Amino acid sequence: FHYILAGWEKSATDARVLYSALEDNLHLLEILH
Repeated sequence: FHYILAGWEKSATDARVLYSALEDNLHLLEILH
């Protein structure tokens, strides 16, 4: 899959970027709930 996540350097591993995106979404859901 393709994704764009601002604020990450090119050297970050895919797993770290994906984990960060998922974590951010969980925090967003907690705020909206």
